[in-house]
Amino acid sequence: DHALHPSAHPVMVDRMNAIEYVTALLAHRITDLARVFGTDDPRAITLVPVPSSEVTAETIETARFRTLRLCRALAGVGLGNVAVLAVQRVPVVAKTNNRGPRRTADQILAGLARTTAPLPKSGAIVLVDDNVQSGNSIAAVDRLLGATRETFAFAVAVTDACECKDAVKPRRFAVEYDE
Repeated sequence: DHALHPSAHPVMVDRMNAIEYVTALLAHRITDLARVFGTDDPRAITLVPVPSSEVTAETIETARFRTLRLCRALAGVGLGNVAVLAVQRVPVVAKTNNRGPRRTADQILAGLARTTAPLPKSGAIVLVDDNVQSGNSIAAVDRLLGATRETFAFAVAVTDACECKDAVKPRRFAVEYDE
């Protein structure tokens, strides 16, 4: 039983319902969340989904694009507008299926293409990912967009090797570039 839990009973959260759970959890806290992203107006936020490995310009609506689903769900409860600003040039081997070394932010950036959707001239840009492990995908999309102003990141999960004693505590993390 926790104040943030959106239900009166336990809920099993898995890959199938995580987006709906997170959206329900945040639906009544949109104003607070907007402030985290530096604005008092939730409509001033642009949610930018980080493309999964199979999302190309041709497959935006048909590929398994969980982050786009998450962005649309968040926009549906009043948090911002959705803009697909980045896609893969060609499908790549998913990092979770790849047994080799992780791709660096520069390698990921080389495989990304900018869509024709315009970059909003003002308001907060929030890069949305479902599970951040290294931060390299977020860093690559940030670079692709030009990093012309402060960009925020939102993730359903941040997978880290360090143990965490308080999973509910908000955390900040920095994405560093390979330079």
